[in-house]
Amino acid sequence: HDAAKEHYWLISDSGMAVYQTKDKQLYYRGNNPLRIPLFEEKHLDQISDFKIDKKGNYWISYWKFKPVEKGLTILQYDPIAGTTLFEQSYPPALGSPYMDVNQLMISHNGTLWAAGINSLLNYNAESKQLIQHKKPDPKEYEINARNILHVHEDYENNLWVSTDNGLYVTTPEEE
Repeated sequence: HDAAKEHYWLISDSGMAVYQTKDKQLYYRGNNPLRIPLFEEKHLDQISDFKIDKKGNYWISYWKFKPVEKGLTILQYDPIAGTTLFEQSYPPALGSPYMDVNQLMISHNGTLWAAGINSLLNYNAESKQLIQHKKPDPKEYEINARNILHVHEDYENNLWVSTDNGLYVTTPEEE
């Protein structure tokens, strides 16, 4: 939901749509008289989550199915300029574990977190990269799980991570 613009964003395995309350219309790839640039992107299908950050940029997690590029992809998009600011894919590789993201979360300080199967990523603005925090051989006090189900930040800025192997809590200083 984009409260400032009174837009409701919808995502699915077929792409995305936006309902604009001021004109009571639903816009999507097949009905785009406003020429919303994001809807013109043919590869934006299989979307698993969508968030709007403090700057008004969109973060989208989706599965890319381009002929030469495939895999989990995280995209940052500037809707005012109509440009992609960041895009990183994780193509399936032989011998590598399958990765997928089912949740994006933006912390109080603007850090993007992405969580899912074999995925606990955060975006590092300085290096402009996603950092994987899910380790293949975790130590005793590290997150030991295959599926990260949910990430939540509490009022003390602790990150709560629910998994298929229990609940973990960490502070940003520990990361």
